Amino acid sequence: MGRGRDIDMIFDTLEFISRLPDKNIAKYSVMIKNYKLGQLWYGLQKSKSKGGIRSVGKKIASLYLRDLVTILGLEREVSYDHQVFLQPIDTWVRRITSKIGIEETKNEMKLRRMIIERCWRVSQSAITAIRFNEGAWYIGSHSLEILLGMLMKH
Repeated sequence: MGRGRDIDMIFDTLEFISRLPDKNIAKYSVMIKNYKLGQLWYGLQKSKSKGGIRSVGKKIASLYLRDLVTILGLEREVSYDHQVFLQPIDTWVRRITSKIGIEETKNEMKLRRMIIERCWRVSQSAITAIRFNEGAWYIGSHSLEILLGMLMKH
């Protein structure tokens, strides 16, 4: 971790982009429309792909793809099965899911599926699972600020 790893990630990212036909990672990533989200997710990770990017693992690949789908409004292009690639799991998401009654598990893919299943029951839309993930991280990472803000109002 640290600065050296960040520099490695930047160099690997630039190398990754240089291998793309148009040298455009956003355009390349819009393969989402061709239902190749899994291919993108695996391809970004050095541990899963020879051409992947150092320091990019499951969480960072999911974070990038989740935000790209959100920014470009591609939620409707994501099939139910591919939603697992848009669920970055970190400490905050784990804490929130356990508080709302989603079974605790060390199996990250299983947790991703449980989140999606629970959200799908509510709206049958990828948008709901994405918004839940974004909100769980935000609430978890800002909980102290939120609590203090509420206390200050009273």
